[in-house]
Amino acid sequence: MNKLASSVKKSLIEKSFATNKNKWSLKSLAAMSQQVPSNETAGSIPRKPGPSSLVADTLLSEINLRLAVQHRKCVDMIDQVSGKSALTLQSSSTARPKKIRAVNQPVHQGSSMKEWMDRSEKLEKVKDAILRSLNNLERVHADTFSITEHLLSNDKPTLKRFSRADQSLLAATFEQVRCRHASTVENIADIVILMRGLDNSDGDMQLDDKLIDTFLRDRLGIQLLCDHYVGLSKGKPGGGISINCKFEDVLIDAMLEAKHICDANYGVAPEVHILNDNLDEYEITLIRPWVHHILCELFKNGMTASVQKASYEGKSAMPLDLFIRIRQNDEAKTLVCEILDQGIGIDEKGLERAFLFADSSAQHRWDRIDEQQSYAMVRQPITSLGVGLSLSQMMAQISGGSLKLEYRKQEIELLNVKISTGCTSTLELSMRDEITSREMCGSERKDKEVDSRGAF
Repeated sequence: MNKLASSVKKSLIEKSFATNKNKWSLKSLAAMSQQVPSNETAGSIPRKPGPSSLVADTLLSEINLRLAVQHRKCVDMIDQVSGKSALTLQSSSTARPKKIRAVNQPVHQGSSMKEWMDRSEKLEKVKDAILRSLNNLERVHADTFSITEHLLSNDKPTLKRFSRADQSLLAATFEQVRCRHASTVENIADIVILMRGLDNSDGDMQLDDKLIDTFLRDRLGIQLLCDHYVGLSKGKPGGGISINCKFEDVLIDAMLEAKHICDANYGVAPEVHILNDNLDEYEITLIRPWVHHILCELFKNGMTASVQKASYEGKSAMPLDLFIRIRQNDEAKTLVCEILDQGIGIDEKGLERAFLFADSSAQHRWDRIDEQQSYAMVRQPITSLGVGLSLSQMMAQISGGSLKLEYRKQEIELLNVKISTGCTSTLELSMRDEITSREMCGSERKDKEVDSRGAF
């Protein structure tokens, strides 16, 4: 931040405390594709399909504001780690909180001076590693804010001209912001894992799950806004939003990818059966990459559980099949996708941990460098990252839906098919048509919000 120009630094500080962020629904974002490019006059040569200067201005201003708010969160976390006497990580859920001490404490009775010094040295190393990660995040947010601020300052000449060169520059800017923040989730996961690896103890200050959750949700929002503009600039009708998308196509794509990953890691993959005959009737507006990610995670978890159960039963046992049921909840206006596996199941403790960020039941965390043993392509991991389900739940909630897991303790019969014990993963996707907060990219503003669900 010290390297920023004084005017940019002043703007960053002012905007970091802003509370007037817009809330967007999927339909309000998709409506941007209906805008007519600016500087278009009758009889002129039509431009290729793409976003207007109004769309570019609106999205760039929104991302600029959100980057400033994110930067303030980075600074707050740095201050907590470096300026306070203790740092703990506590869950805000109903489960028993985990508190992790991150500073030196007086020597306890029964502890030798050497043990105390070794422990103090370890805590300092962990603290330094956390600060390095947070400082990197702070610099990335400051740099990308500066890039967007430059385009929005001095009466916005780039947005006013909006020539072909200007449009290319803007598209490259959105792409650059998206790429520069690609490792944010991994960095936050590393910080959380470092903190959880410390000794449990009471502390004076806490960095709870709510702070991590809001930081990651805002990160997803910035990513979606960038994806949306890049998609519009490439001529995609809905930008980052898939309008009236056939859910069957999304489901099949995710299922096939999960089967390939399972087969690559275990040498076998269970079969998947869709119990619906009318699957082609379901169309929905959604963020396709997000829904693909969610479904792929659910399929991978179900397939892993099925393979594990087969391994417990003996070498000749084959993994039991997975089943899918799709239905529409007319009252809640949601599309419900249920994935039922016949695996080892999950206990109450596992259900509590399932959506914890950077918490994995795998013994070893997947590492790309460790995995790369030859010039062959690196296999996509099937477990051990610890971020898949937590991010999936965030994505579902941000887009107006929900995600939950349930353990079936008894055999059930569903559409004349008997299914043994296992886990049921239920994904609900919103099918509501309301527009939240604004419509048509600000050309027709809404003073009231119809529903805060499904807005980000």
